[in-house]
Amino acid sequence: MSEALIELRNLTFGWTRNRVDLEIAALDIARGERVFVRGASGSGKSTLLSLLAGVNVPRSGTLRVLGQALGSLSGTARDRFRAEHIGYVFQQFNLLPYLSARDNVVLGLNFSRERATRVANRKAMADELLQRLGLDARHIGALASELSVGQQQRVAAARALIGAPELIIADEPTSALDADTRDQFLSLLIDASTAAGSAVLFVSHDSGLRAHFDTTLDLHTLNRARVA
Repeated sequence: MSEALIELRNLTFGWTRNRVDLEIAALDIARGERVFVRGASGSGKSTLLSLLAGVNVPRSGTLRVLGQALGSLSGTARDRFRAEHIGYVFQQFNLLPYLSARDNVVLGLNFSRERATRVANRKAMADELLQRLGLDARHIGALASELSVGQQQRVAAARALIGAPELIIADEPTSALDADTRDQFLSLLIDASTAAGSAVLFVSHDSGLRAHFDTTLDLHTLNRARVA
């Protein structure tokens, strides 16, 4: 089995026909690698994530995730691929407020047969992940709407990790946290992803986070299009 998780060559993408918003000559990320993607607003972070997650496809060039050329798949097939292989931690967490922390975590397994087969007991695994990420046991059954921002963040991370997807994408998930809480969460996320065997692609404008990762990518330098 190839050790490559992501292979990108001569990729271009534009949100409109006459504009190029992202142009990257080459990018390789290995299985299990922890990568920090740094970039100011307009550097191409959101555009890159939309491509890696299969939401959009390249205009030209190649992009392979786990050996699969995402541009060759239909929209439905890309959605299925994302559910099976990618866990996503959104900046706003995107939890369902009327579900408990535990139920938010297991919800994603309903859309991923492959990840679900790796979980013998959904409730037990959700509780284990939530506890490993520092959520107090008394909050696991609480509604997401009753949790603090830091607690919701842990639920979002556990939801991404359950079923051990090969790739975790975290899109500015610490932007609303203070420095101490941020660093604690990052340590927990890295430990949990390592235990699951998942690679982490963590996106932020905060360069102070890079010490937690194996590799740092600067999108302003990497993106030849230099999005304004």
